[in-house]
Amino acid sequence: MHGTLRFGRSGPLAVEFTRGEIAEKGEEPSPSELPHIDKYIIDGSRYYDSADNFLGTIPDGKTWVHRKGSFILAYFSHQPFDVFNPAVISVLLKNRTPTRVPTGYLYRGTTPSSPLDKATRDSTRGTDQMPFDLPGGGPDISWRLWTDLNGLPQRLMTSFTVGAGKYAITGIADTRYSGWGSPVDISAPPTDQVIEEADVPADVLRNLSYTEPPVSVAPAR
Repeated sequence: MHGTLRFGRSGPLAVEFTRGEIAEKGEEPSPSELPHIDKYIIDGSRYYDSADNFLGTIPDGKTWVHRKGSFILAYFSHQPFDVFNPAVISVLLKNRTPTRVPTGYLYRGTTPSSPLDKATRDSTRGTDQMPFDLPGGGPDISWRLWTDLNGLPQRLMTSFTVGAGKYAITGIADTRYSGWGSPVDISAPPTDQVIEEADVPADVLRNLSYTEPPVSVAPAR
C-alpha cells in the first residue's frame, strides 16, 4: 500500500492511495489481490472509489463511483488508531519519555484501545468509526512511533491480538511517512467521470475484500 496525504491548517484534508494484497508464490492473483485505487476527499465527506474495484461493467464510461459515507483516516495505513489526531496522540504519548535515535526520537509502549477509541470519538464529535469500539473494550495495542526532531511521524509499527487460543488473530502494521512539506494536488474526479453509488447497476458487485462499513465523517475544520 502506498499513497499521498494533503494537509491543511486543521490537519489532513484529502488522501489518495493504492492498495493490494500479495498472491501466494506460484499462484495467479485473485481480483482482490490486484491493485486497488481509492480516492477519499475529507472535505464535505466525499469518497470516490475507482470503478476498477467493481466486479462488473460500470455504465457510460464512468471511472469513479461516488460512495456514501467513508471510513476512518487511520484505515489509510491499516493502523488501529489515527496518528494524525492530536487527541489520540495525547493519550498515546502521555507520560512517555522518548529515546533519542539518529533520525529523531522513538516512543514506544502498550496502550489499551478503549481510551484511544474514546479520544477519537470525543475529538470528532462521534462521527468517526472506532476500530475496536466493542462491548467490554478492545485489545491492548503494542506500538513504536518514530518521529523526526520536529515531532513529525516517520514510522509507526503496531501489533494487537483479538480472540484467544486457536481463534486468536494477530494484526501487525508498519507504516512509513515521508515527503513532509512537499506540494500535493489531490482533487475530486471530473463530474463527467463520476457515477453515484445508487446508480450502479444491481448486477455490478464491489470487490467484497475491500468493502468497509459506510461511516459519516465530520468535514475538516
